[in-house]
Amino acid sequence: MRRIVNILKNIIPGLAIMAGVPGIFASSPTQRILDHSLPYNHCFRSVLANPALTSYSHKVGLSDINAGWSGDRLERKGFFNASAFLPMDSSSASVWGEAYYGNGYRRRDGVVESADYQFVYPYALADTVGGAMRMEDYRFSGGYGRKGRKIEWGASLSYTASLSYRNRDPRPRNVSGNLDMKAGIGYHIASSYIVAVSAAFKKYKQSSSIMFMSETGEPVVYHLTGLGMSYNRFNSLGKNTHYDGMEYAVSVDLLPGMEAGAIASAAVSRLSIDYLLKDLNNLPMSHIRHDKLCFMAGYRTRPAGNYMSAAIYGELWRRTGTENIFGDASANVYPMIASLDMFSADGCDFGIMTSAVMKTGKFALSFVADGGMLHFDSTYLSPARKLGYDVWVLRLTPSVFYHSGASLISAGLSYGRQGNYKTRSSGFEAQTGATVHDCLDRFESAAAGIYAIGVNLGYSRGISDKAAIGLSLAAMHGTAGNSLEAKITVSL
Repeated sequence: MRRIVNILKNIIPGLAIMAGVPGIFASSPTQRILDHSLPYNHCFRSVLANPALTSYSHKVGLSDINAGWSGDRLERKGFFNASAFLPMDSSSASVWGEAYYGNGYRRRDGVVESADYQFVYPYALADTVGGAMRMEDYRFSGGYGRKGRKIEWGASLSYTASLSYRNRDPRPRNVSGNLDMKAGIGYHIASSYIVAVSAAFKKYKQSSSIMFMSETGEPVVYHLTGLGMSYNRFNSLGKNTHYDGMEYAVSVDLLPGMEAGAIASAAVSRLSIDYLLKDLNNLPMSHIRHDKLCFMAGYRTRPAGNYMSAAIYGELWRRTGTENIFGDASANVYPMIASLDMFSADGCDFGIMTSAVMKTGKFALSFVADGGMLHFDSTYLSPARKLGYDVWVLRLTPSVFYHSGASLISAGLSYGRQGNYKTRSSGFEAQTGATVHDCLDRFESAAAGIYAIGVNLGYSRGISDKAAIGLSLAAMHGTAGNSLEAKITVSL
């Protein structure tokens, strides 16, 4: 336990240096909780992800330590989280950080056994038996930003690790790690605007394996390749696999500091992931390439008192899956004789975001709205198969806060709806099999018309000039089932 506390003190700046930072406790702890809860920067998260500009994400510092439980139809877990955002006025700098641990289980979700399927698709280990899996998640992150008269700069680092496994046949074990590094620099132009650029690098690894202890036989282990297909030659071979990926990204951002004005951002990235069969001398079965372009432009009023912001956003992307063709093995070495681009998918996401805050007396009202459309198309070369859909999405989040003395009470609603107005499918006529059914089930879930409505309640009470304790509860009901989260928080 002592070792864990020491690690947290080193990783989370707020837990180690808070007492020595002047100016952090200029307002009451519940007032600082309110300032962080209001959606001042909801529309502009992409800009503030640049570590050179992250210092502008909040007006005041806050450190939270919370623990709780969350659950939905697929996943249930307990969690612990510690985070800090500390503007250091004396040196025009800010530090921020986070440590997270989660432990729980995930119910069966189709035939896929590999972790992070939404990130590594369409290549994954799969079987037709499945079952619930135990899970552990870890996340550590931190960053530093410094303001100058003309130059802003900052850097951030984060690491996420996950472990998932099952103690009965089939026995998958997935260990994944994700390292993100980012650095940015900004320059003041005109009277208040800042133009900044950033560069980011991601390193991703996952080891995924399946074991069987039963002596009565084993089900088929599939290597999925996309749209219900699998690499038949290696099915039930190569049960130890490995993902090795890298991503590079650059962005350009425009920010009006703490003043009113226009905000804009554009970013491009390229992700590459190799899927290797470790049992077969790290045979490179396939390769993923994912290119993405994101942009955002909007306007905000001065973030003091009543406040409004609005932005348009967009994302365009394309993913290709290249499968390698191998000759006959010699001494367990398969010579590669060709490569084919068998899988491709592309999509775009466009929308409008708005947020507003109104303060009157002891009350604060906030409203966030987000609406747009999503287009998706995917293709497999042989046998020829296609799946695609177009949907519209709407999200609304009104909230009310009441702040009196040492108490802060919050209540909010959330509503989301997705509507389908076009679906495309070909090549699946008379197709059967577990992998095909799993593919179609995932497609129907993603393309379906769905809704969700939720409520959240919170209460925080200052227990000293520098600390507050709070309880919160969030519940949601919708087409995909019910979800619940409860947590207790100590804010400093």
